[in-house]
Amino acid sequence: MVTATESIFIKAPCHLVFNTAANPHKQLLWDKAFKDLETLTPGNTGLRYSCYIPWMGRMVYEIVEYKAYESFAHRSVMAINRGFHRFEFSPKDDGTLVTQTMQLWPRGLGYLLYPFMGSMLRKKLTALNSGLKTFLENPAHEPVKQYG
Repeated sequence: MVTATESIFIKAPCHLVFNTAANPHKQLLWDKAFKDLETLTPGNTGLRYSCYIPWMGRMVYEIVEYKAYESFAHRSVMAINRGFHRFEFSPKDDGTLVTQTMQLWPRGLGYLLYPFMGSMLRKKLTALNSGLKTFLENPAHEPVKQYG
């Protein structure tokens, strides 16, 4: 297993940051790698959806933890690994501290990438944090409603 954690401060209220990050349809707007979303089952906890991520293929996600405005986590399965990804949200001053932790377990050909997975995870979390921050701190972004 490989684990990485990254945090970022976003100048936006906690409820807005949470609703943007926890909504896979909004992820299409702030995560450049997230494509072709398909909802498989509705809801918050238990929500299942799939998407296509270039160079990684189609992934299936399932929300396994959901505490409104505090945290959520999902499991993912793809050809080269299975993963667990938690987002945590803490109100701070005039914004929100977002902490993401991702764990990957290689499978199949993923074992060949195992020596590089730590740096790949850190880069992915940094890109996700940056995309979320840029989207939310841009005053032109569209309003985000609660998902579910």
